[in-house]
Amino acid sequence: MTQMNIAKFFHRGDPRIRKVQKFVEKLQRVHAEVSPIETWIPDSNAVPTILVGEIHYLLHVKKDPYYNANIRAKTYDECTLERQSIYRTAQDYMERPLGLCAEPVVWENLTKNRFQCPECASTDIRLGGGSGSAWADIVCTCGTLLEVKTVNRNVMKMVQRNKMRGGNYKYFKAQRRNGTTHYMIIVPKEGGDVILKKIQYVNPRIDAKLLSFHKYAPEHASLKSNAVLRRESITLYKGENLLDYGEECKILAEKLLKLAFARYARTIQRFFKSI
Repeated sequence: MTQMNIAKFFHRGDPRIRKVQKFVEKLQRVHAEVSPIETWIPDSNAVPTILVGEIHYLLHVKKDPYYNANIRAKTYDECTLERQSIYRTAQDYMERPLGLCAEPVVWENLTKNRFQCPECASTDIRLGGGSGSAWADIVCTCGTLLEVKTVNRNVMKMVQRNKMRGGNYKYFKAQRRNGTTHYMIIVPKEGGDVILKKIQYVNPRIDAKLLSFHKYAPEHASLKSNAVLRRESITLYKGENLLDYGEECKILAEKLLKLAFARYARTIQRFFKSI
């Protein structure tokens, strides 16, 4: 399957197919350590807390350089990769913050509906989430991880085929080796049934972004995943339309970004005044 997904970017018989396949196989062998997941119970300031934490991670914690790939490339030759500033990356990332802001909303609805962990039946669930907590948007005290995915109608068609795009491949594998059980909570952006599905396994995601890294910056490449879900699903609650809420979150994220960037602007001004 991996070879087929790679081959669609090349003409038949292209020797580069095998090179990319070896590259993917090497990335699949990269092991990660399972770190303790920090969890918390959200309050009325949960959304700004999440956004500020994410901005801080992007600007101060993440060490790898940022790149912008041509994700619409249909062939390997069309793949491009450009270095991008952390400020532009943070701005682009915060253009669509609904996925982050929906997590406390989902947690609140689950607790209100007396959600029980499908593995241990506990009602004691906490928020994890953020870039530092792969696959752990919501965490049960037994260690079961629940990934929250806000999706539109088109992506729901993928869910109906029991598939969904997932997060970091190596961290999922590390958690599985540690005995972790994973679930996915599917939240329709336009409103409707919020459902729970168990993640059976993940495959490496082969797309134009990955091939762009292979071509121009292989040392900074990492695998994302495609999750294969169990056919059975549980309806958790009836979700509201989140589109207007998403716009409110975007406005808040823009304000927080301006505050974060203003500090850098003042630092640069002081630097030039001193020389």
